Amino acid sequence: APAFDGHAQPDAVTDTDRFGIDPNALILDGGQYTYEFPNDQEPGTHWFHDHKMHDTSRNVVMGLSGMYLIDPDDSSSLYNNVRDNLPSGEYEIPLVFQDRRFTSKNQFNYPMSHDELLNSNLIGGAGYTGDRMIVNGIHAPYLQVKKTWYRFRFLNGCNARELDLEVRSSSGSLRYIMYQIGTEGGFITQRRQRSRIDMAPGERFDVLINFSGFSTGTRLYLRNVNTQYSPSLPDVMEFQVVSGSVPNYSPPTSLVPYNFNLSPSKTRTLRLNNPSGGRWTIENMGYDPDAANLQVKRGDTERWTFTTEMMMRHPHPMHIHLVQFHIDGVSSGSLADGWKDIVMVPSNGSRSVTMTFEGEPGIYMFHCHNLEHEDYDMMLQYEVCDENDPDHPCDSALLNAFTGGGGGGMHGGM
Repeated sequence: APAFDGHAQPDAVTDTDRFGIDPNALILDGGQYTYEFPNDQEPGTHWFHDHKMHDTSRNVVMGLSGMYLIDPDDSSSLYNNVRDNLPSGEYEIPLVFQDRRFTSKNQFNYPMSHDELLNSNLIGGAGYTGDRMIVNGIHAPYLQVKKTWYRFRFLNGCNARELDLEVRSSSGSLRYIMYQIGTEGGFITQRRQRSRIDMAPGERFDVLINFSGFSTGTRLYLRNVNTQYSPSLPDVMEFQVVSGSVPNYSPPTSLVPYNFNLSPSKTRTLRLNNPSGGRWTIENMGYDPDAANLQVKRGDTERWTFTTEMMMRHPHPMHIHLVQFHIDGVSSGSLADGWKDIVMVPSNGSRSVTMTFEGEPGIYMFHCHNLEHEDYDMMLQYEVCDENDPDHPCDSALLNAFTGGGGGGMHGGM
Protein backbone atom coordinates (compact mmCIF):
# COMPACT_ATOMS: atom_id res chain seq x y z
CA ALA A 1 0.00 0.00 0.00
CA PRO A 2 2.09 2.94 -1.23
CA ALA A 3 -0.25 5.53 0.24
CA PHE A 4 -2.62 5.60 3.14
CA ASP A 5 -6.28 5.51 2.26
CA GLY A 6 -8.36 8.20 3.90
CA HIS A 7 -5.95 9.48 6.53
CA ALA A 8 -2.66 11.29 6.94
CA GLN A 9 0.25 9.97 4.91
CA PRO A 10 3.22 11.70 6.54
CA ASP A 11 5.80 13.00 4.08
CA ALA A 12 4.94 10.31 1.64
CA VAL A 13 7.77 10.34 -0.89
CA THR A 14 10.83 12.32 0.11
CA ASP A 15 11.30 11.81 3.84
CA THR A 16 11.29 8.09 4.56
CA ASP A 17 13.32 8.49 7.76
CA ARG A 18 10.63 10.52 9.46
CA PHE A 19 8.13 7.71 9.99
CA GLY A 20 9.91 4.84 8.23
CA ILE A 21 7.57 5.02 5.23
CA ASP A 22 8.38 4.49 1.58
CA PRO A 23 5.03 4.55 -0.25
CA ASN A 24 6.57 3.41 -3.54
CA ALA A 25 8.27 0.37 -2.03
CA LEU A 26 7.17 -2.97 -3.46
CA ILE A 27 6.90 -5.87 -1.04
CA LEU A 28 8.46 -8.78 -2.90
CA ASP A 29 7.55 -12.44 -2.49
CA GLY A 30 8.65 -13.57 0.95
CA GLY A 31 9.41 -10.02 2.03
CA GLN A 32 7.84 -7.69 4.53
CA TYR A 33 7.47 -3.98 5.18
CA THR A 34 6.47 -2.26 8.41
CA TYR A 35 4.41 0.92 8.20
CA GLU A 36 4.56 3.25 11.18
CA PHE A 37 2.41 6.36 11.28
CA PRO A 38 0.52 8.47 13.82
CA ASN A 39 -3.23 7.93 13.99
CA ASP A 40 -3.79 11.66 14.22
CA GLN A 41 -7.38 11.73 13.03
CA GLU A 42 -10.97 11.52 14.17
CA PRO A 43 -12.51 8.20 15.27
CA GLY A 44 -14.03 6.52 12.25
CA THR A 45 -14.34 3.62 9.83
CA HIS A 46 -11.22 3.24 7.70
CA TRP A 47 -9.70 0.71 5.35
CA PHE A 48 -6.47 -0.01 3.53
CA HIS A 49 -5.61 -1.76 0.28
CA ASP A 50 -2.82 -2.37 -2.19
CA HIS A 51 -2.14 0.74 -4.28
CA LYS A 52 0.31 -0.44 -6.96
CA MET A 53 -0.31 1.49 -10.16
CA HIS A 54 -1.96 -0.62 -12.91
CA ASP A 55 -2.39 -3.49 -10.45
CA THR A 56 -4.61 -2.05 -7.70
CA SER A 57 -7.81 -3.41 -9.21
CA ARG A 58 -6.49 -6.95 -9.62
CA ASN A 59 -4.78 -7.04 -6.23
CA VAL A 60 -7.87 -5.82 -4.40
CA VAL A 61 -9.98 -8.46 -6.17
CA MET A 62 -7.45 -11.06 -5.04
CA GLY A 63 -7.85 -9.98 -1.42
CA LEU A 64 -5.28 -7.30 -0.58
CA SER A 65 -7.54 -5.03 1.42
CA GLY A 66 -8.73 -4.75 4.98
CA MET A 67 -10.61 -2.56 7.44
CA TYR A 68 -9.49 -0.88 10.62
CA LEU A 69 -11.53 1.08 13.12
CA ILE A 70 -10.53 4.02 15.30
CA ASP A 71 -12.50 4.52 18.51
CA PRO A 72 -12.80 7.70 20.59
CA ASP A 73 -10.13 8.16 23.23
CA ASP A 74 -10.98 8.89 26.82
CA SER A 75 -9.56 12.39 26.92
CA SER A 76 -11.99 14.42 24.79
CA SER A 77 -15.41 15.52 26.05
CA LEU A 78 -16.46 15.87 22.38
CA TYR A 79 -17.34 12.16 22.36
CA ASN A 80 -19.17 11.95 25.67
CA ASN A 81 -22.50 11.11 24.01
CA VAL A 82 -21.12 8.22 21.97
CA ARG A 83 -18.22 6.77 23.97
CA ASP A 84 -20.20 4.34 26.12
CA ASN A 85 -23.68 4.48 24.59
CA LEU A 86 -23.24 2.59 21.33
CA PRO A 87 -23.27 -1.18 20.68
CA SER A 88 -19.83 -2.73 21.10
CA GLY A 89 -18.13 -6.10 21.38
CA GLU A 90 -20.18 -8.79 19.65
CA TYR A 91 -22.77 -6.14 18.77
CA GLU A 92 -20.35 -4.09 16.65
CA ILE A 93 -19.60 -5.75 13.31
CA PRO A 94 -17.70 -4.58 10.20
CA LEU A 95 -19.40 -5.55 6.92
CA VAL A 96 -17.31 -5.41 3.74
CA PHE A 97 -19.40 -5.73 0.57
CA GLN A 98 -17.61 -6.90 -2.59
CA ASP A 99 -18.73 -8.43 -5.87
CA ARG A 100 -16.62 -11.13 -7.48
CA ARG A 101 -16.53 -13.58 -10.37
CA PHE A 102 -15.21 -17.12 -9.96
CA THR A 103 -13.59 -19.63 -12.28
CA SER A 104 -14.83 -23.20 -12.64
CA LYS A 105 -12.30 -24.05 -9.91
CA ASN A 106 -13.76 -21.42 -7.56
CA GLN A 107 -10.82 -19.07 -7.91
CA PHE A 108 -11.30 -15.31 -8.35
CA ASN A 109 -11.71 -14.60 -12.05
CA TYR A 110 -9.89 -11.44 -13.16
CA PRO A 111 -7.51 -10.70 -16.06
CA MET A 112 -4.02 -11.63 -14.89
CA SER A 113 -1.94 -9.50 -17.27
CA HIS A 114 -1.96 -5.92 -18.51
CA ASP A 115 -2.68 -7.09 -22.07
CA GLU A 116 -5.68 -9.14 -20.95
CA LEU A 117 -6.99 -6.23 -18.94
CA LEU A 118 -6.50 -3.69 -21.71
CA ASN A 119 -8.20 -6.00 -24.22
CA SER A 120 -11.20 -6.43 -21.95
CA ASN A 121 -13.99 -3.87 -21.63
CA LEU A 122 -13.16 -3.21 -17.98
CA ILE A 123 -10.92 -0.18 -18.43
CA GLY A 124 -12.83 1.97 -20.90
CA GLY A 125 -16.21 0.97 -19.52
CA ALA A 126 -17.88 0.92 -16.15
CA GLY A 127 -15.15 -1.17 -14.52
CA TYR A 128 -15.15 -4.65 -13.02
CA THR A 129 -18.43 -6.05 -11.70
CA GLY A 130 -18.89 -9.55 -10.37
CA ASP A 131 -21.74 -12.05 -10.59
CA ARG A 132 -21.62 -12.98 -6.89
CA MET A 133 -21.90 -10.72 -3.84
CA ILE A 134 -19.67 -11.60 -0.93
CA VAL A 135 -19.73 -10.11 2.57
CA ASN A 136 -16.56 -10.37 4.65
CA GLY A 137 -15.39 -12.90 2.07
CA ILE A 138 -18.49 -15.13 2.28
CA HIS A 139 -21.13 -15.62 -0.40
CA ALA A 140 -24.78 -15.45 0.76
CA PRO A 141 -23.99 -15.26 4.49
CA TYR A 142 -26.41 -15.12 7.39
CA LEU A 143 -25.93 -13.50 10.78
CA GLN A 144 -27.80 -14.50 13.92
CA VAL A 145 -28.81 -11.37 15.80
CA LYS A 146 -30.41 -10.89 19.19
CA LYS A 147 -33.27 -8.53 19.98
CA THR A 148 -31.25 -5.37 20.48
CA TRP A 149 -29.34 -2.66 18.65
CA TYR A 150 -26.31 -3.55 16.53
CA ARG A 151 -23.64 -1.28 15.11
CA PHE A 152 -22.42 -2.12 11.61
CA ARG A 153 -19.47 -0.52 9.84
CA PHE A 154 -20.48 -0.63 6.15
CA LEU A 155 -17.76 -0.56 3.47
CA ASN A 156 -18.44 -0.74 -0.25
CA GLY A 157 -15.29 -2.62 -1.22
CA CYS A 158 -16.41 -3.23 -4.80
CA ASN A 159 -14.09 -2.16 -7.59
CA ALA A 160 -16.80 -0.29 -9.50
CA ARG A 161 -20.31 -1.28 -8.38
CA GLU A 162 -22.52 1.20 -6.55
CA LEU A 163 -24.77 -0.28 -3.86
CA ASP A 164 -28.19 0.86 -2.63
CA LEU A 165 -28.87 -1.11 0.55
CA GLU A 166 -32.22 -1.68 2.27
CA VAL A 167 -33.50 -4.00 5.00
CA ARG A 168 -36.58 -5.95 3.93
CA SER A 169 -38.76 -8.64 5.48
CA SER A 170 -39.29 -12.14 4.06
CA SER A 171 -42.43 -10.79 2.35
CA GLY A 172 -40.40 -8.03 0.71
CA SER A 173 -41.71 -5.10 2.74
CA LEU A 174 -39.26 -2.34 3.60
CA ARG A 175 -38.27 -2.15 7.27
CA TYR A 176 -37.27 1.24 8.66
CA ILE A 177 -34.74 0.01 11.21
CA MET A 178 -31.47 1.49 9.91
CA TYR A 179 -29.96 4.61 11.45
CA GLN A 180 -26.88 6.40 10.15
CA ILE A 181 -24.42 7.68 12.77
CA GLY A 182 -21.29 8.31 10.70
CA THR A 183 -19.51 8.78 7.39
CA GLU A 184 -15.91 8.12 6.32
CA GLY A 185 -14.59 10.93 8.51
CA GLY A 186 -16.33 9.91 11.71
CA PHE A 187 -19.53 10.63 13.58
CA ILE A 188 -22.23 12.91 12.23
CA THR A 189 -24.08 15.43 14.38
CA GLN A 190 -27.42 13.61 14.76
CA ARG A 191 -28.62 10.02 14.43
CA ARG A 192 -30.63 9.79 11.19
CA GLN A 193 -33.15 7.13 10.24
CA ARG A 194 -32.49 5.72 6.77
CA SER A 195 -34.70 3.57 4.57
CA ARG A 196 -31.74 3.09 2.24
CA ILE A 197 -27.96 3.51 2.31
CA ASP A 198 -26.48 4.40 -1.10
CA MET A 199 -22.77 3.66 -1.40
CA ALA A 200 -20.18 4.47 -4.05
CA PRO A 201 -17.04 2.30 -4.28
CA GLY A 202 -14.79 3.07 -1.31
CA GLU A 203 -17.51 4.77 0.74
CA ARG A 204 -18.07 3.83 4.38
CA PHE A 205 -21.05 4.44 6.63
CA ASP A 206 -21.47 3.84 10.34
CA VAL A 207 -24.96 2.31 10.74
CA LEU A 208 -27.15 1.16 13.62
CA ILE A 209 -29.87 -1.48 13.06
CA ASN A 210 -32.53 -2.02 15.70
CA PHE A 211 -33.66 -5.66 15.93
CA SER A 212 -35.40 -5.25 19.29
CA GLY A 213 -38.94 -5.22 17.86
CA PHE A 214 -38.82 -8.61 16.16
CA SER A 215 -39.83 -12.03 17.44
CA THR A 216 -37.52 -15.02 17.61
CA GLY A 217 -37.28 -16.76 14.25
CA THR A 218 -37.86 -13.61 12.17
CA ARG A 219 -35.72 -13.40 9.06
CA LEU A 220 -34.72 -10.08 7.57
CA TYR A 221 -32.70 -9.43 4.45
CA LEU A 222 -30.15 -6.80 3.49
CA ARG A 223 -30.95 -6.16 -0.16
CA ASN A 224 -29.17 -4.22 -2.90
CA VAL A 225 -31.81 -2.43 -4.98
CA ASN A 226 -29.38 -0.82 -7.43
CA THR A 227 -30.22 -2.28 -10.86
CA GLN A 228 -27.85 -0.38 -13.16
CA TYR A 229 -25.36 -3.27 -13.36
CA SER A 230 -25.78 -6.74 -14.83
CA PRO A 231 -26.33 -8.94 -12.97
CA SER A 232 -27.90 -6.67 -10.37
CA LEU A 233 -27.05 -8.86 -7.31
CA PRO A 234 -29.99 -8.01 -5.05
CA ASP A 235 -29.24 -10.62 -2.37
CA VAL A 236 -26.57 -9.44 0.06
CA MET A 237 -27.10 -11.20 3.41
CA GLU A 238 -29.69 -12.52 5.86
CA PHE A 239 -30.35 -11.62 9.50
CA GLN A 240 -31.86 -14.33 11.70
CA VAL A 241 -33.37 -13.09 14.96
CA VAL A 242 -32.60 -15.43 17.88
CA SER A 243 -33.32 -15.34 21.61
CA GLY A 244 -30.81 -14.56 24.34
CA SER A 245 -29.96 -12.01 26.99
CA VAL A 246 -28.83 -8.67 25.60
CA PRO A 247 -27.40 -5.37 26.81
CA ASN A 248 -29.87 -2.54 27.18
CA TYR A 249 -28.42 -0.17 24.59
CA SER A 250 -29.99 3.27 24.23
CA PRO A 251 -28.12 4.96 21.36
CA PRO A 252 -28.17 8.76 21.62
CA THR A 253 -29.92 11.02 19.15
CA SER A 254 -27.29 13.77 19.44
CA LEU A 255 -23.83 12.53 18.51
CA VAL A 256 -20.82 14.80 17.86
CA PRO A 257 -21.16 18.52 17.03
CA TYR A 258 -19.20 19.80 14.05
CA ASN A 259 -18.93 23.08 12.16
CA PHE A 260 -18.88 22.57 8.39
CA ASN A 261 -18.77 26.30 7.54
CA LEU A 262 -15.38 26.31 5.82
CA SER A 263 -14.25 29.44 3.94
CA PRO A 264 -11.86 28.57 1.10
CA SER A 265 -8.94 30.84 0.28
CA LYS A 266 -8.56 29.23 -3.14
CA THR A 267 -10.79 27.38 -5.59
CA ARG A 268 -9.71 24.88 -8.22
CA THR A 269 -11.50 23.14 -11.07
CA LEU A 270 -10.30 19.65 -12.01
CA ARG A 271 -11.61 18.18 -15.24
CA LEU A 272 -12.14 14.43 -15.50
CA ASN A 273 -11.33 13.17 -18.98
CA ASN A 274 -11.83 10.03 -21.07
CA PRO A 275 -9.35 10.30 -23.95
CA SER A 276 -8.93 7.66 -26.62
CA GLY A 277 -7.30 4.31 -25.92
CA GLY A 278 -9.50 3.32 -23.01
CA ARG A 279 -7.69 5.54 -20.50
CA TRP A 280 -9.12 7.90 -17.91
CA THR A 281 -7.29 11.06 -16.86
CA ILE A 282 -7.50 14.23 -14.77
CA GLU A 283 -6.73 17.42 -16.68
CA ASN A 284 -5.67 15.14 -19.59
CA MET A 285 -2.75 13.87 -17.51
CA GLY A 286 -1.94 10.40 -16.32
CA TYR A 287 -0.24 9.34 -13.12
CA ASP A 288 3.47 10.04 -12.67
CA PRO A 289 4.88 8.76 -9.34
CA ASP A 290 7.74 11.27 -9.55
CA ALA A 291 5.60 14.36 -10.07
CA ALA A 292 3.46 16.68 -8.00
CA ASN A 293 0.77 18.15 -10.22
CA LEU A 294 -0.27 20.94 -7.86
CA GLN A 295 0.59 22.35 -4.46
CA VAL A 296 -1.47 23.43 -1.49
CA LYS A 297 -0.21 25.39 1.48
CA ARG A 298 -0.25 23.62 4.80
CA GLY A 299 -3.14 24.99 6.85
CA ASP A 300 -4.99 26.47 3.86
CA THR A 301 -8.66 25.76 3.12
CA GLU A 302 -9.49 25.12 -0.54
CA ARG A 303 -12.53 24.23 -2.62
CA TRP A 304 -12.04 21.73 -5.44
CA THR A 305 -14.66 21.25 -8.14
CA PHE A 306 -14.49 17.97 -10.06
CA THR A 307 -16.27 18.19 -13.40
CA THR A 308 -16.79 15.50 -16.03
CA GLU A 309 -16.49 16.09 -19.75
CA MET A 310 -19.55 16.29 -21.93
CA MET A 311 -20.99 12.93 -23.03
CA MET A 312 -19.08 10.99 -20.37
CA ARG A 313 -21.13 7.87 -19.65
CA HIS A 314 -19.80 6.92 -16.21
CA PRO A 315 -19.73 8.61 -12.79
CA HIS A 316 -16.51 8.85 -10.80
CA PRO A 317 -16.16 8.39 -7.02
CA MET A 318 -13.31 10.82 -6.37
CA HIS A 319 -11.09 10.25 -3.34
CA ILE A 320 -8.54 12.67 -1.84
CA HIS A 321 -5.85 11.27 0.43
CA LEU A 322 -4.89 13.01 3.69
CA VAL A 323 -8.01 15.11 4.20
CA GLN A 324 -11.65 14.83 5.15
CA PHE A 325 -13.87 17.26 3.27
CA HIS A 326 -17.42 18.53 3.24
CA ILE A 327 -19.41 18.22 0.02
CA ASP A 328 -20.76 21.62 -0.98
CA GLY A 329 -24.46 21.91 -1.59
CA VAL A 330 -25.60 18.76 0.21
CA SER A 331 -28.82 19.25 2.10
CA SER A 332 -28.70 19.24 5.88
CA GLY A 333 -29.33 15.76 7.22
CA SER A 334 -28.66 14.01 3.91
CA LEU A 335 -26.61 10.82 3.69
CA ALA A 336 -23.51 12.75 2.58
CA ASP A 337 -23.83 15.49 5.21
CA GLY A 338 -20.70 14.77 7.23
CA TRP A 339 -16.93 14.53 6.94
CA LYS A 340 -16.14 12.59 3.76
CA ASP A 341 -13.20 11.40 1.69
CA ILE A 342 -15.25 10.06 -1.26
CA VAL A 343 -17.50 12.20 -3.47
CA MET A 344 -19.50 10.72 -6.36
CA VAL A 345 -19.17 12.96 -9.42
CA PRO A 346 -22.05 12.24 -11.81
CA SER A 347 -21.59 11.68 -15.52
CA ASN A 348 -22.00 15.01 -17.31
CA GLY A 349 -21.94 16.85 -14.01
CA SER A 350 -19.77 18.27 -11.22
CA ARG A 351 -19.32 18.22 -7.46
CA SER A 352 -17.41 20.60 -5.20
CA VAL A 353 -15.70 19.77 -1.91
CA THR A 354 -14.10 22.03 0.69
CA MET A 355 -11.28 20.95 2.99
CA THR A 356 -8.39 22.19 5.12
CA PHE A 357 -4.93 20.74 4.54
CA GLU A 358 -3.61 20.29 8.07
CA GLY A 359 -1.39 17.25 7.60
CA GLU A 360 2.35 16.79 7.30
CA PRO A 361 4.13 18.35 4.30
CA GLY A 362 4.62 15.75 1.59
CA ILE A 363 3.14 14.14 -1.51
CA TYR A 364 -0.43 12.80 -1.54
CA MET A 365 -2.68 11.22 -4.14
CA PHE A 366 -6.17 11.97 -5.39
CA HIS A 367 -7.96 9.65 -7.76
CA CYS A 368 -11.12 7.95 -8.89
CA HIS A 369 -12.04 5.06 -6.61
CA ASN A 370 -13.43 3.04 -9.47
CA LEU A 371 -10.29 0.91 -9.35
CA GLU A 372 -10.05 0.21 -13.09
CA HIS A 373 -10.36 3.94 -13.79
CA GLU A 374 -7.72 4.66 -11.14
CA ASP A 375 -5.32 2.12 -12.61
CA TYR A 376 -5.68 3.51 -16.16
CA ASP A 377 -4.99 6.49 -15.36
CA MET A 378 -7.31 8.72 -13.31
CA MET A 379 -4.89 9.59 -10.52
CA LEU A 380 -2.62 12.55 -9.82
CA GLN A 381 -0.55 13.76 -6.88
CA TYR A 382 -0.51 16.98 -4.93
CA GLU A 383 2.06 18.38 -2.55
CA VAL A 384 1.38 19.94 0.82
CA CYS A 385 4.03 22.65 1.04
CA ASP A 386 5.33 24.72 3.94
CA GLU A 387 7.84 27.58 3.66
CA ASN A 388 9.42 26.36 6.88
CA ASP A 389 9.98 22.85 5.51
CA PRO A 390 13.18 22.67 3.42
CA ASP A 391 12.00 19.52 1.64
CA HIS A 392 8.64 20.95 0.61
CA PRO A 393 8.89 24.71 0.00
CA CYS A 394 6.04 26.37 -1.88
CA ASP A 395 6.45 26.87 -5.64
CA SER A 396 4.30 29.59 -7.18
CA ALA A 397 3.80 27.69 -10.45
CA LEU A 398 2.47 24.57 -8.78
CA LEU A 399 0.45 26.58 -6.28
CA ASN A 400 -1.50 28.04 -9.18
CA ALA A 401 -1.97 24.80 -11.13
CA PHE A 402 -5.61 23.99 -12.02
CA THR A 403 -6.88 27.16 -10.31
CA GLY A 404 -10.01 29.12 -11.12
CA GLY A 405 -11.64 27.12 -13.88
CA GLY A 406 -9.24 24.59 -15.27
CA GLY A 407 -5.57 24.26 -15.76
CA GLY A 408 -2.78 24.92 -18.12
CA GLY A 409 -1.39 21.46 -17.61
CA MET A 410 1.13 22.34 -14.91
CA HIS A 411 3.30 19.28 -14.35
CA GLY A 412 6.11 19.65 -11.85
CA GLY A 413 8.67 16.98 -11.16
CA MET A 414 9.91 16.27 -7.67
